[in-house]
Amino acid sequence: MMNKKNLGSLFLIALMVISAVGLSGCVEEKATSKVIVGTSADFPPFEMTDADNNIIGFDIELVTKILTDAGYTVEVQDIDFNSLIASLNSNKIDVIAAALTITPERDEQIDFSNPYFDADQSVLIRTDSGLVINSTADMANLTVGAQLGTTGEAWIDENLVTTGLISEADYHPYDLYTLAVTDLLNGNLDAVVIDQPVAKVFAGNENLMIVLNIVTNEQYGFGVRTGDTTLQGVLNQGLASLIGTEYFTNLSTTYFEEYTID
Repeated sequence: MMNKKNLGSLFLIALMVISAVGLSGCVEEKATSKVIVGTSADFPPFEMTDADNNIIGFDIELVTKILTDAGYTVEVQDIDFNSLIASLNSNKIDVIAAALTITPERDEQIDFSNPYFDADQSVLIRTDSGLVINSTADMANLTVGAQLGTTGEAWIDENLVTTGLISEADYHPYDLYTLAVTDLLNGNLDAVVIDQPVAKVFAGNENLMIVLNIVTNEQYGFGVRTGDTTLQGVLNQGLASLIGTEYFTNLSTTYFEEYTID
């Protein structure tokens, strides 16, 4: 039979083990409360950098508010758009907030939140180009640019390259949309196909204009890893509580009415 002294020692050891497990759980919970958001900060007004190189934008403010309101801390990382899904699935980031169109192909690779923004595509040209583009057919034999991995690139492939209106050599892919627009301004491209709300921002530059709107009925969603129902639920609940509110209206006004590129 075990004496009282040994029983007391075992009791103390048990308490220490329980306490250690409890502390370990607290540390793990604290560690997992941080969410890393991946974006591609070249897509104003959804994501961009300010004068101090801070990542800002409609998407960034919206997802940060949702996550911080839910008790998470947020870190935002700037990643090439075409690498975002791979970064998510390799656990380098936890959420994609990058004006990401919900498509069947992407939905096979990741899970999406509910949509939070509707968009179409636009064709952007220089104001001094002399081009007249009233339809897709008018883009025959032009040099056209878009960002890698975007729905703009997919539209070009399906409607211009595959149909033979332009050759494969006349399509120029870019890691960043800002590089495509710079080449457009420098005369290295005839046109850029880009999401309509972003095209409107770039058209704030007096040397650029939108000449064709392309109805694609796209919807943006935040991306999470397949099966991550926790973050997906947090994002959906946050969107449901914010869309239509004064906060959402003010955020939209700030970025879609006040922000322009010189």
